[in-house]
Amino acid sequence: MPGVFSQLLSGSSLKDDSNWGLGGGGGGGAPSGPTHVFSLGSARGGSSINATSIRPAGYPPTAPPLYTFTGAPHAKPNMALYYGEASPANLVGEGKLSSFSSTSQMRVRGMPFTLRMSQMSGSITLESPVTGKMKLKPNPMTGTGLGMYDASGNKVAKIRSGGGFGDKQLEIYVPGDGMFIEVVLLSFMTAKMLNKIVGDAVGEAVSSVVTA
Repeated sequence: MPGVFSQLLSGSSLKDDSNWGLGGGGGGGAPSGPTHVFSLGSARGGSSINATSIRPAGYPPTAPPLYTFTGAPHAKPNMALYYGEASPANLVGEGKLSSFSSTSQMRVRGMPFTLRMSQMSGSITLESPVTGKMKLKPNPMTGTGLGMYDASGNKVAKIRSGGGFGDKQLEIYVPGDGMFIEVVLLSFMTAKMLNKIVGDAVGEAVSSVVTA
């Protein structure tokens, strides 16, 4: 596992076979397929905090995770990204929800960035030194799923079905170093969590009206 992060930082390209690496790959122009693919699955062990294991696509679910995300409104920090298992020593990113605004203050390896949710559209704007300004929002054609788009509307990444047991896959379509990947991972997982919180709140409001 330690060698994986060094590969990620060095920029070796992700392959679709066993000889994979986690770096960004090179070359100009739009990639013909994903440059990075991660499997997202439930982390082992029961907890009131939502925990997701993040592994390179193709790894068995019993393999140690490359990253682990945890998140809950009552947790401290509210959102956390760990390199490997969820342990304080492995913390690489975190985020804090605000009770007074729609902006979440985030941090990856000491670098601050923000996620801001639009109350009107439900889209989330990511602003960071390594990504610039990007939007996370559902597919504009279907209204489902979750994708990340740059300022020109080009798709940078998306979450899709992983094909088994409810797992998902995160596909990234642009090259990026380790910091970029971790910002994207933490942003996507936080966006999923925020969307669930909003969805649950709407469901409770509708239920209360129906039963009133």
